[in-house]
Amino acid sequence: MILDIYKDSFEYASKNVKNLLILGVFYLFGFLVIPMFFILGYNYRIIKIATEGMINGNDELPEFEDWTLMLVEGIKCFVVYVGYLIIPIIVFLGILWGCGQANNISLTIVGFIVGIVILLVFALYSFLAISHMATNDGSMKSAFDVKEITNIAKSIGWSRCFTTYIGMIILVSVIICVVVSIVLAVLMILGFATVSAVPIMGVATATGVVSTLIINFVITFIVMPYLQIFQSRCQGLLYNIR
Repeated sequence: MILDIYKDSFEYASKNVKNLLILGVFYLFGFLVIPMFFILGYNYRIIKIATEGMINGNDELPEFEDWTLMLVEGIKCFVVYVGYLIIPIIVFLGILWGCGQANNISLTIVGFIVGIVILLVFALYSFLAISHMATNDGSMKSAFDVKEITNIAKSIGWSRCFTTYIGMIILVSVIICVVVSIVLAVLMILGFATVSAVPIMGVATATGVVSTLIINFVITFIVMPYLQIFQSRCQGLLYNIR
């Protein structure tokens, strides 16, 4: 089932190159903040389609339309993610700070692991909360209905939830590493990455700067939009098997 979700999501992300590139433009200008809300809004629409569809179905990527609604949907998603993650992030940093003050490596490692587990649990809840909001006409109240979301997680299966989520993180990380390695290898062959982009004597080399810019462009404009669509599709399909 999990592999089917991944397979469907990878294929779905490549269904509409035009929309993929449009999303890439938003990522390029993500530093302006507002475009990130549109990205979240578009991802929300992908999730909504997935929760209403089925694995290996004929769902199409949503179009970029009704921009005001997309912005509102993005802001709502942002509030939900912050609502679920702000406390565990603070707790995580607090654990690391406390362990660091104790000056004990073993304690720091244990604290780090505990902090990561807490973050993963709350991240999973936010993962399901967005999908739950999408199936309840965008109701933010439903997104924070922890009891109902817990029951949904139980119906899906906690092991399946965590396996899907962690597996998705691993896949995304591996794909980014592979793409960076391939682009770097090509640039080395072309002579743009023969010298490291790490500054030498405080000054970065021209070839290093160029190679870094190209790699960042490829990751931001192509890889991240594709993986974001993949992740959003996974998010909705996982919820849909409840």
